[in-house]
Amino acid sequence: MLDKIMNWLREKKWTFSKVDNENILFFQIELKDQQLIQCIFDVDEKEKVVLFYSILPQTIPTANRNKTFRLLHQLNYNLLLGNFEFDHHNNQIRFKTSFYYGKQLPDHEVLERNVHANIDSIRYTLLKLKPLFEGKK
Repeated sequence: MLDKIMNWLREKKWTFSKVDNENILFFQIELKDQQLIQCIFDVDEKEKVVLFYSILPQTIPTANRNKTFRLLHQLNYNLLLGNFEFDHHNNQIRFKTSFYYGKQLPDHEVLERNVHANIDSIRYTLLKLKPLFEGKK
């Protein structure tokens, strides 16, 4: 599965790096407003699951954490696909999607749909979180 993802990334002409001895790939996607979103593919070959994370470039000021938690909770409540996570160690927000691939590896279209669904969620959320990133209450 990891090879299939790497081939897809090469086809897209996206530069990526692989973590040694792990099934993890890092790359960036540039949004229309030129913000860079860190992305991670994490493939669990044993369980036949692909996790895809997009990480917001901004961090949340400590003073706005509670408002951020409430907003992420509200956003997660109605999501059909994926979930928002908050990393307490570095104040980063990420969005995680995943899919099971079983015995048949997905084609590039499935990868494309999953990545775009994830990035669309991040793009929408950036608008909602912008005041909190800027320290506004």
